[in-house]
Amino acid sequence: MPAIISAAEVTDSEAIHPGYGFLSENADFADRVEKSGFVFIGPRPDTIRLMGDKVRAKRAMIEAGVPVVPGSEGALPEDPQEINRNAREVG
Repeated sequence: MPAIISAAEVTDSEAIHPGYGFLSENADFADRVEKSGFVFIGPRPDTIRLMGDKVRAKRAMIEAGVPVVPGSEGALPEDPQEINRNAREVG
């Protein structure tokens, strides 16, 4: 990460695109880019963190009125019978 920030500094860049995969999903990298004075071309760090937590992401989508695929409304329970009941309800 420091090498990318350094390269942006020496080339007088205004923004950094993280590419696909690894760094594009790294909220700490997005934070570091912004704190270094560059524009991070991608989601805000808090959005990356939210979408990285599938339970929180689904709740956020439901709260925003976005249709979601039926399923567990959170982390699966510890009880295997409860998991089976949930599976039967979802289909």
